[in-house]
Amino acid sequence: MMQNDAAILEHFIENWGKTIDVWADENQDNMTARNIMNYRKVDESVQIDVVQTIDRTGPGAQITAKGAVPKTMGSKVTNEKYEIYQISTMFNLSKKDLGSSPSLKSRMIEMAMDDIHRAEDDLALNGNATLNISGIVAAARANSNGKITQAASSGINTGNKGKWIGESSTDIYDDINTAIGKLGSNYKPAFLVGNSKDLRLLFRMDSERQQYYKTMSILFGKTNPDDVSWIWQTDILPQNYVYLVTKNTRVADFVVSENPDITAYPLAPGKNYPIEIGGWSVPEIYDNDGFVEIQIT
Repeated sequence: MMQNDAAILEHFIENWGKTIDVWADENQDNMTARNIMNYRKVDESVQIDVVQTIDRTGPGAQITAKGAVPKTMGSKVTNEKYEIYQISTMFNLSKKDLGSSPSLKSRMIEMAMDDIHRAEDDLALNGNATLNISGIVAAARANSNGKITQAASSGINTGNKGKWIGESSTDIYDDINTAIGKLGSNYKPAFLVGNSKDLRLLFRMDSERQQYYKTMSILFGKTNPDDVSWIWQTDILPQNYVYLVTKNTRVADFVVSENPDITAYPLAPGKNYPIEIGGWSVPEIYDNDGFVEIQIT
């Protein structure tokens, strides 16, 4: 690479770094994984995240007589390891393009950021069986308290109160309220996550000619019935199922060691500079009982 070309490419990278910052600022509220899960940033040197759980052993606090010695308690420490993965993509910058403005290729940066964060969201929601990464869907289906299913069940699962798109025998409030009861002890619902075509059904009118969501906001701790911040739409999920999600550090984290940045490589055949954009992150699910699946058909 000629010295002048190196300086120009560095200028491109500097400008694209600003594009990444602007994109992140404008889209941070739309990043599913980083919003519905607890976001935790670790040092860039971390490749294996070690999560430590401390449980009490022996008796808890006791009522004792004056002068009596209480029984001793202890603790048990469990360490679980989570590998942090690189999520990245690439495009080529022609040597000929060095004579143009970096802004002309900014759209490539924006597309790369879209792809990276969509991959993050897909990993957090659907997991990756090959890498043994559990997502929210798998966790919800493994909830020890069951799920809301299409048909009634005599086991831990509970049948729904009719199709959400139905005109009769539909009780969306009851389905969600029952699902909340299947969360682990002391967990509170933060979001109802689903495909946009499914969640739009919350804006239909019930038999009292009131939109369904207005009666449900209170279930998510909202005092204003028009507060819909608990409704999270993502088309990464297929239709016919929605998911109750707890945002709690005891339930799950989305862990990031490096946010997406840019790496440029030397001139390659074809007179192209390979440009790589990527970061390092992983969803970590600690308790399946923080998620509940609701079948709405």
